[in-house]
Amino acid sequence: MGYIDNMIESIDNIIKEYRTGKSFFSIPMVAIGTDDLRIVGMQERLLQGRLAKQGVASCVRINYNYSEFYIIEVKRMNKKITVEIPYEKRNEFVDFVKEVNTLVDEDGFLLIAVDNNPYTLKSYLTIETKTNFEKIKQVIADRKLEVCTNIGSDEIFKGMAYKQYNISTISMFATDEEIQNIFDTLFVFKERKKLHSEKSKKKKIFISYSYKDKDIVHELEDALRDYGLNTWIDKKDIDMGSNIKDSVDSGIDECDIYLVFLSNNTKGSFFAEYELKMFFTEAIYEKSITKKWMIIKLDDVDLNQIAKGLGNYLYYDFSENNSYEDLAKAISKKLGKL
Repeated sequence: MGYIDNMIESIDNIIKEYRTGKSFFSIPMVAIGTDDLRIVGMQERLLQGRLAKQGVASCVRINYNYSEFYIIEVKRMNKKITVEIPYEKRNEFVDFVKEVNTLVDEDGFLLIAVDNNPYTLKSYLTIETKTNFEKIKQVIADRKLEVCTNIGSDEIFKGMAYKQYNISTISMFATDEEIQNIFDTLFVFKERKKLHSEKSKKKKIFISYSYKDKDIVHELEDALRDYGLNTWIDKKDIDMGSNIKDSVDSGIDECDIYLVFLSNNTKGSFFAEYELKMFFTEAIYEKSITKKWMIIKLDDVDLNQIAKGLGNYLYYDFSENNSYEDLAKAISKKLGKL
């Protein structure tokens, strides 16, 4: 018996071992005995030929990472439908996939196909079943998903030949967690909301000051920006016509650190300045502020005259060291600890 005969006998035995009787089954490439990409095409054609020899009409394709052969048997006319799962919010449809999966009969299958090409970013669920088809269509309608009449399992398999899709089937009794794991494996790019929430951005510094110190503080703020720090200050960041209180609240909520400039001018004005009042009420009196904060003295002011106990906190004394660079370093060091 020659090499080819041995291979044919081996593949016949492998088909017998892995064929499930369902419309869809897969064979690990290692089961055939090689991961040599130079001959997988020959193995694919050989599998197709041996299945045909056994009277099985089928479609054989290699999966996206060259680890398995996927086989769809054309054994009976299933009813078929393909819907598009929104790529950017697919995790909202894990429960939908599970519900549909419970309606598919034992000879049908669910196929998830994901196109991770940045120019398209599409994902599909192909459903083939003999029973419960009207119920499945109703579930699809209830979720307002788009039915795709121009794509099905055949087109997806053809696309696999060009590495267009990552695909996976859903086992009959798959749990929510197992379906989620399949999604996490197939999709390359994150959901839109996660991409938005996790995008890299500079930490923001909220600057609070007495309006009487605006000239020196605005000058300092410009210098801090020159050193690459991301600042929020009312003179630049409140649009004309905006509610000042709401804008300040928003600036505080979005900031990572609260920078408080204090001076002798502050003593008579801090309860008149909204953001200063917010800071002292929460940080000093209620001790409820969740933001990191940093005090910067602009002159020889006694901090305890501004608020009792304030002098117990560490501060940066700009009146003794008026270097913009040193101040920027001190703030950057504080930001680095966040």
